[in-house]
Amino acid sequence: MAWLFRLSRPRFWLYIVWPLLVVWGSVYPAFFDWSVMQISLFVCRMCWIFLGANVWIYGVNDYADRDTDRLNEKKQGYESLLDDVDKKKLLTVLGVVLLSRGLLMLATQIRRWWWRWRWVSRWLFYFFSSWYSLPPIRAKARPFLDSLFNILYLLPACAFWYLFYDSHPSFLLLGAGWLWCMAMHCFSAIPDILPDAQAWLRTTAVVLGKERSGLRCSVLYACAHGAVFMYFWMQGETLGLFRTVFFGISMIVYCGISLYASRLTVDTFWWYRLFPWINAVVGFVIFWLFVSW
Repeated sequence: MAWLFRLSRPRFWLYIVWPLLVVWGSVYPAFFDWSVMQISLFVCRMCWIFLGANVWIYGVNDYADRDTDRLNEKKQGYESLLDDVDKKKLLTVLGVVLLSRGLLMLATQIRRWWWRWRWVSRWLFYFFSSWYSLPPIRAKARPFLDSLFNILYLLPACAFWYLFYDSHPSFLLLGAGWLWCMAMHCFSAIPDILPDAQAWLRTTAVVLGKERSGLRCSVLYACAHGAVFMYFWMQGETLGLFRTVFFGISMIVYCGISLYASRLTVDTFWWYRLFPWINAVVGFVIFWLFVSW
């Protein structure tokens, strides 16, 4: 169990959970009208998202990269390498995750048209999270396509959205989240530029280089924040002083770190390890802002 826990990258759990909690924060008053059964199912879904979804994302990634990871120093201590014994256990775990999730989805009655989008969102999650690493697509080795595939972190939240709403989520907010995921992906790939290049893995960060990757991240973060502001402006709503200041500081922090950490004289890996904590704080504040809207 400890091996499975480590495989799921607990420090990255919130990357996939925070978008889902933001959706929940927008409808949380209805939560108090749920029955005990509905609340129990919600808790079970959250447990699966925390562990099952992350095991699938990083398990498939580690399986596909078991050869190239040997060149990555980050895998020697901060993360773990996959040996032959672990590979067999991993294949079993991934099979159980996919089979159980597939049976659960097929057993769910689709009574409303919009519920079909929940089904589509879930299978798109498996598509993007699998073919990001696996051949023949192996998007992570295709510059810029690797960033696009990181919409996978938003898809569980999209499925959760259709549980409450009979309409699509705002494309501006979805675009903001997608830009955010693309920036996070590119930034996390900067410390791996050298080992990825040695393994002939042409990621976006390898093609752009360290400094231009940092600049790209800051532009994506700025555009993501701009999309959020545009959404509320188009809705005719005001963010208020506190929310405006928070989003402004958030944009400055993310853009600033991306530019600073991409300088050749800076240890980018130190900032890479710090980023999950920054995202945890920012995600909590965004969640609270939606709850208190």
